Amino acid sequence: MTWRQLKQEFPEIEQDVRNGIKTYKSLIKDAEANQDTKTSDKLKHTYSYYEYVSETLKSDSTETPFKHPYYWAAFQVKGMG
Repeated sequence: MTWRQLKQEFPEIEQDVRNGIKTYKSLIKDAEANQDTKTSDKLKHTYSYYEYVSETLKSDSTETPFKHPYYWAAFQVKGMG
């Protein structure tokens, strides 16, 4: 599935990503206020991924982000039955 197809199948994803960005900004701010750099760094990593997804969705990319088996290998059924 490409980013374009993902956006077509799940139009709410753009709003979900915007909500995620807003949430992580707040969490990072709180962690920094508490001088919790370890948590802040972890949150910033996830925040940057949300920003990447947001920009990619805007670009209408034909990249296939879920091509790697990491995203689907656990859902394969094998065997008889």
